[in-house]
Amino acid sequence: MSFQVLPKSALRLPFLFLWLLLLHPCTVAAATYYVDPGGNDANAGTLASPWSTVQKAADTVVAGDTVYVQAGTYDERATITASGTTSSPIFFEALGTAEINGFVLDGDYIQVRGFTVRVISCAIAGQGFAHGIDVTGSSSNFVIENNRIIQMIDGGLHTAPMTSAGIIRNNYFEENAQTNLDIHGSGHLVENNEVNGAILKHPVCSSGNDDANAITVFGTGHIFRNNYIHDLRYGPYTGKAHIDCFQTFGGWQAGDPARNTALLFEHNYCDVLTYQTADEAGAGFTMEDTSSTDASYANGIIIRNNLIFAPGCSSGQENTSWVSFVQNTCVTTPAWGADPQLPGMDYWPPPSYDNHHYLIQNISSTISLTPSTSTPNSPTAPR
Repeated sequence: MSFQVLPKSALRLPFLFLWLLLLHPCTVAAATYYVDPGGNDANAGTLASPWSTVQKAADTVVAGDTVYVQAGTYDERATITASGTTSSPIFFEALGTAEINGFVLDGDYIQVRGFTVRVISCAIAGQGFAHGIDVTGSSSNFVIENNRIIQMIDGGLHTAPMTSAGIIRNNYFEENAQTNLDIHGSGHLVENNEVNGAILKHPVCSSGNDDANAITVFGTGHIFRNNYIHDLRYGPYTGKAHIDCFQTFGGWQAGDPARNTALLFEHNYCDVLTYQTADEAGAGFTMEDTSSTDASYANGIIIRNNLIFAPGCSSGQENTSWVSFVQNTCVTTPAWGADPQLPGMDYWPPPSYDNHHYLIQNISSTISLTPSTSTPNSPTAPR
């Protein structure tokens, strides 16, 4: 019997192939899943055999996956804990009018688009913080866009203090209780959103505290640009609330900084021409507990090129410093009874802080019309 002796190069080929596999592991193709009210979570999640709940999809996805949610009503609040990557984010997108009680995002690189978020049932919508969309933990690089978030119990959208680098754009917010957007964390971009009204207390599911604001702001490095805020008015579901287009103060959540820094507000439209008493009057910007990261205006609070219709245009109160209020247009009216002199701009630091306020080239004007002191809210009851 004779044996053929293989050359050494041939003997090395299997080991070379194994080494290449280790260096370049096979990649798994991103999956696309479908959810439909008429589906079943025991199905495969395909277009022909969809799941019935968004939560089933949230429990299944990995980086790079896409979930399409068909039109319909989903009486659930979906929690997404998976994370995408820079090159392979996770997508949740509504096809048509898909209504849901809300989302909790607890991962990185998650994108949520096109949903109608509203109270379908108080018990489910009221879970946790009871925001329409709640971005929790240290979630980062999320995108929330083209959603409609309407009359949620404790606010329309909330980002936690450890979140970062999120994008919130092209969304519609309407009459969410306490605040439409509650932004904490660092480096978020909030742009091109519409905010229509605000309420203190949900008409059916209760809750409520002190405010009925468009946007509250905490943290550092955020940008608020080209947002359209309108029809913030006192009415039957605002009570004696404080109503602002933008408000910031000392952080109320664990992880918030004591003072807020490096915030930019530009090219926003703010209509909060509403009044009940001198202490219950609409305000454009109410700044408290602000500072600069490096004792410069560039990294303090910059408010520029905004159009503001309000009894009080802008104010700086407790512990406020390094505010630049530049080239804004403020419009008010002297027509409110015994309090015709509500200030357009009012900045007063306490003696213990160096104020460093920079106010220049702003336009203030008055109008003679008498806006309504109370515009009834017209909330839609859950069904």
